[in-house]
Amino acid sequence: MTRKTSDTLSWVLGVLCVLAVGFSLYRRSQKPSFQPPSANTRRITLLDAVQNNDVTALESVAHWQSNEDSLVIVTVGSFNGNTAVLKAVLDHNTHIMPPMLSGALVNAGTFGYLDMAQRILKYPMPTKSKEVGLAWASQNGHTQVAQEFLNANTDSNATQTLSGDTSKEITPLMRAAGHGNSEVVALLLAHHANPHLKSTEGKTALDYALHPKALPPASQASIPKRALALMQEAQKRVDYPKTIQLLKGAK
Repeated sequence: MTRKTSDTLSWVLGVLCVLAVGFSLYRRSQKPSFQPPSANTRRITLLDAVQNNDVTALESVAHWQSNEDSLVIVTVGSFNGNTAVLKAVLDHNTHIMPPMLSGALVNAGTFGYLDMAQRILKYPMPTKSKEVGLAWASQNGHTQVAQEFLNANTDSNATQTLSGDTSKEITPLMRAAGHGNSEVVALLLAHHANPHLKSTEGKTALDYALHPKALPPASQASIPKRALALMQEAQKRVDYPKTIQLLKGAK
């Protein structure tokens, strides 16, 4: 190989090296470095996905979620009965703890979201949240949801004081009886609810059925459409005569 040829090859290799380095730098300049979104931006993005029932968008930003984000998403999604949102959060956040689902579980009991109750009760939920959920399900006539709580070993005689209560120490049976929810009354009696227990007013479940005093009705404007439909369906099943008959025959 002549010296001239050698010099030419060296020059070509040098040019190729320069081009390679330049191309690499150019490619890097076209790939902006990933910047995690701010907490505020992240929260807005996630809540928009929840409000719009956009599970695809929610899953696409799932890697941004903190436990605090998940708590907000689950609470908002559960109020609207959005089980798909709940599933997306649970599937993508392995660090979420059962107590963080307490608000969602109570919403499921209050509004009658059966699919949501079934999903959450697979977790070892706190006793208090299960008892409050059962109390609301009994009061609002959501028989199938009440069944899920009882299947999860919720105490059928646990007493709770809910918003709107005029007395304390009210059992699920008293709530169901006072609202004429005969199906729930039958269910609770089958799960060893004690019809002889008394509230702080000295009333038994039968007393509440004979002299019903409904709790202040929730504003329909504040109730999600899905929940409103379920509550209206429950109202159709109200049967005070049957409720009274069941309680008079209970031992």
